[in-house]
Amino acid sequence: MKLQKCLSCKQEIDLDLAGHWSAPSIDIEEGEPFFCSETCIVSYYDLRFINKSNAPERPQFIVMYKGKDHYFNFGSEVYIFHSVIYSGVKCIKKILSMVDTIQAAYLKDDNRTPLGALADYVAENWNRMKKLSRNDILYNFYMDGGAE
Repeated sequence: MKLQKCLSCKQEIDLDLAGHWSAPSIDIEEGEPFFCSETCIVSYYDLRFINKSNAPERPQFIVMYKGKDHYFNFGSEVYIFHSVIYSGVKCIKKILSMVDTIQAAYLKDDNRTPLGALADYVAENWNRMKKLSRNDILYNFYMDGGAE
């Protein structure tokens, strides 16, 4: 039995019995960041949705992280933000730069890109990826087997 405590609701979940939302493509080791549901991710990061009809020129999503608001136009950017933080990146400038780079590559790709895998790949290889074009990032991602 592997019990893991959700960072948001503090509920203990048996990872051997339950799927986990925060990183479904990898095994979570005890003690690693863990969320038991999408709702817990939303409440942990204080994610707020702005109705676009009320504010057409403003971003759709605001994420509060370490006491500061960060604005995103797409839900995929919020997912990337979470994935990059989950990868262990702490510097907010680096996190936001990764979000921009990964989102640009994701939108450029004609394939059904596994976004979580792409975010993990770029975060793990950031020093090599940060100066590459979107096409080169995607080429490296697929050639290194990141989509498998």
